[in-house]
Amino acid sequence: MLRFSIIDGLNDNQKEAVTHTEGPLIIIAGPGTGKTLTIIRRILYLVHTGIKPHEIVGLTFTNRAAQEMRERIGPYLGENGEGLFLGTFHMFGLNILRKYYNRDFRLIEKKDQIEILRSLTDGTLKKAQEQLNYISKIKNLYDTSSMKDNIFLKYEEILKEKNAFDIDDLVAKAMELIKTCVRARSDIARLRHILIDEYQDINPLQYEFIRSLYSFTENICAVGDLDQAIYTFRGADIEFFLNFEKDFKGAKRLFLKDNYRSSKVIVHASQFLIKHNKKRIEHPLESVSHKTSDKIRVITVNNEYEEAKIIVREIENRMGAISHYSLSQNDFRGQWDSNYRFSDFAVLFRTNNQADIIRDAFIDSGIPYQLIKDVFYDEIHEIEDRLKTFINKPDEEKTLSHILDDAFGFSTKEELLGIKRNLLLAYGNFHVEIALKKILDELYLFKSSDAFNRNIDAVSLMTIHMAKGLEFKVVFIPGFEEGLIPHTLANSEKDLEEERRLFYVGMTRAKDELFLLWSEKRHVHGTTRESKKSRFFYEIPEKFLESIYISKNDKPKKKPKQQSLF
Repeated sequence: MLRFSIIDGLNDNQKEAVTHTEGPLIIIAGPGTGKTLTIIRRILYLVHTGIKPHEIVGLTFTNRAAQEMRERIGPYLGENGEGLFLGTFHMFGLNILRKYYNRDFRLIEKKDQIEILRSLTDGTLKKAQEQLNYISKIKNLYDTSSMKDNIFLKYEEILKEKNAFDIDDLVAKAMELIKTCVRARSDIARLRHILIDEYQDINPLQYEFIRSLYSFTENICAVGDLDQAIYTFRGADIEFFLNFEKDFKGAKRLFLKDNYRSSKVIVHASQFLIKHNKKRIEHPLESVSHKTSDKIRVITVNNEYEEAKIIVREIENRMGAISHYSLSQNDFRGQWDSNYRFSDFAVLFRTNNQADIIRDAFIDSGIPYQLIKDVFYDEIHEIEDRLKTFINKPDEEKTLSHILDDAFGFSTKEELLGIKRNLLLAYGNFHVEIALKKILDELYLFKSSDAFNRNIDAVSLMTIHMAKGLEFKVVFIPGFEEGLIPHTLANSEKDLEEERRLFYVGMTRAKDELFLLWSEKRHVHGTTRESKKSRFFYEIPEKFLESIYISKNDKPKKKPKQQSLF
């Protein structure tokens, strides 16, 4: 099965994290420290020591992270990896329900939830959405007292009549089933090792679920970094991370401290920033890069349109001349020799409202890009409907590849084609009928970040939240100003610390170069407002920064419109 030593190439901290297999363990893994590599090697080590793959569960927060782990571990385990679960909390819960719930059930879509709540309220979309958010919050916070509220009880009664679960039910109902169903308990009792990625972002419901699994095995391995906790607005509670050693008796704490991603300047600057937070676990982080480090460039522009143009110009400077000729010749690096590809660049913004102006600048330039935002749900529903047609009217002559080609065939979006590729990789070896059911479950749990396609050569445009877990040679963060970074809604010290963690995540996506751009004026809700540079600028020592001012007279001339790769 394994033709290499499992600990080859690991540093001492990673080796200890891989080989410490008895009892609770928390691994504090800073950005770029090889967290995913360590998790994968740990699983391989467990299998090597005699643990069966079906006795291991790895829980992630995104389908994207789970897919990456499956792709990286697959070549080593091959068919011997059958039964190993690597996926999200929701998918693990759904698998338990599919296997042990005593009758068929359906998964209710958001649009159907809205219609139910419109019938229970004043009929307006706004009120229904508010109540849906409220009910979702109750479930994820595991707020048993609020579960007695009238609107919650009526909503749950209708779901029961429809024999339906919503997405927030999957973990809670699975946990109930483990407690009440003998067969489910017997199945879960086989588990010997639980690994949880991004433990800093778990919510109270997920915490209770982990505690229920802890009653079957003490081998709980949590991996994460409190400095990268960015989802408290969704109900995540950083106290679970802080209290891990109290909650799981005899737990050991390990640190991964060598950053293999970013330059020394970026690592040191980000460390000075994050140390302003009080709610954190102090831990070392050092860059092992030997490259000459550029300072972080802080660019001041007149408005958000100039901001977008500067980003385009900086990419063009690194790619060389981007012309119709070079694109038509498939020379995507331009006419000059370059060590860059378009996929080496990312623009990370605080809110989706910033995306349109930046996207328009890329359209004008002809630079290929992929914009990841909440725009794919209608397409996903169309794909789901097409797949359900194949299930209802099966055609035995069609392979899974043919069926997916037909289901995705109405769209030419590269991001959706990337999803199709991942689904085929994950379920290509299953019987078609089983594969289609599993694919429908995957699509039900679809998140916008799943649309990121790392296999296409294009600049990535996305929010900082969506960039978690990714890395790029060159990163641009526009909107580095008060009101965006930190966001206007950050009214308390707790909120401000989360905003600082979010900016820290953005900074540490960069490997070689980091650009922070802010506009002296910005259009907000139809009016032009004066802006102030982000307070976080003053938390980074001046020696790591290079300030550049671009006046209106310095703006580059607009280039002729060029073709897109897509």
